[in-house]
Amino acid sequence: MKCPNCGAEAKGKFCEYCGSEMPKEKTTINITNNYYVGTEKPQNGKSQSTANSQVKGSKKHTWLWVLGWICIFPVPLTILMLRKKNMKPAVKYGIIAAAWLLFFVIGMSGNSKTDVPSQTESVGITETTDALPTDNTITKQPTDSTFTNDTTTEDVVLSYAEDQVVNRFISEFNAQSAFEITDISKGNIRTKYFGSANGRYLEMINANDAGAEAFCLTINGGQEDSEKQSMYEVFREAVKVLDSSITDDMIDAAISEFNNKDVLIEGYVLSDCITITFVPIKELSYGKTSCRIDINASNYK
Repeated sequence: MKCPNCGAEAKGKFCEYCGSEMPKEKTTINITNNYYVGTEKPQNGKSQSTANSQVKGSKKHTWLWVLGWICIFPVPLTILMLRKKNMKPAVKYGIIAAAWLLFFVIGMSGNSKTDVPSQTESVGITETTDALPTDNTITKQPTDSTFTNDTTTEDVVLSYAEDQVVNRFISEFNAQSAFEITDISKGNIRTKYFGSANGRYLEMINANDAGAEAFCLTINGGQEDSEKQSMYEVFREAVKVLDSSITDDMIDAAISEFNNKDVLIEGYVLSDCITITFVPIKELSYGKTSCRIDINASNYK
C-alpha cells in the first residue's frame, strides 16, 4: 500500500520511510445469491405431470359436455340447474321438466317421420307391380304341372320356348285341347322346336320372317292306321288353335278326303289362312313310309 505522505510502498500501520500513519485496508465482502425465479424447482417431474393431468381432465370434461348438449341436452341442463343455488326451486325444476318433455317430443316426432317413407315405398312397389305388362312370362318345365307364384293362373303365360309365336301356340294348345304338348326341345334353328302330343311327334317352326311367311306345324302319323287316327286327333285340336273360325264339319271334310284318296295332297285349303299338305302311308319294296300332315297358318304371328 502506498504511503499517503511520501508515496512509498509500505506495510503495517506506520510508513517505514516517513513514519506517517498508514490508512486502514477496506474489507471486500462477496455475497452470492442463489435463487430461482418463478415456481419451485420441480422434483422428479411431479409438478409437470400434475399439470398435464389437469389439462387432460379438463379436455375430457369439455368433450363430455359437448356430447351431452348434442345428444341428450336435458342432462347438462339439469346439472347446471341443480348447481344454481340462488334460483327458486319451482323455477329450477320447471325448466328441467320442460327440457325433458321437449326432448321426448322431438324423439317421438322423429320416429313418426321415419315411418312415412316406408309406407310410401310400399305404395310405390304396389303401383309398379300393377303396372307391369300382362305378357310377362314365367319359365316352367312343360312336364311340371305346378309352380309357385302369387299371381293368379289366368294372368300367367307359361314359357315353353324362347320364340314368342311357338311359345304362344304351345300355351294355347295345352290350354284348349284334350292333349298336352310335352318333351319340348329346340331345333337346329332359332325358331324351330320339337315336341310330342297324343303319341305323335311334332315339328313347330315360326317362319313368318322366312320364305314360308307362316307358322308351320308338322304332325307325324307313323306307319299304322291306329297311329294315323291319333294324328287326326292332334290335327283337329291344332287347327282350332290356329284359326278359331274353323268348324268340326270343315275338319271332318278334310279328314274324309285324306282317307278316301289316300294319295299325296298338296295345297289343301282348309280356311282363308290355313293350307295343308297330306302325306299318306305307302307300301314300298323296303317297307312302309310314315304318314304326316303339314299345316301352314299365315295368320298366326
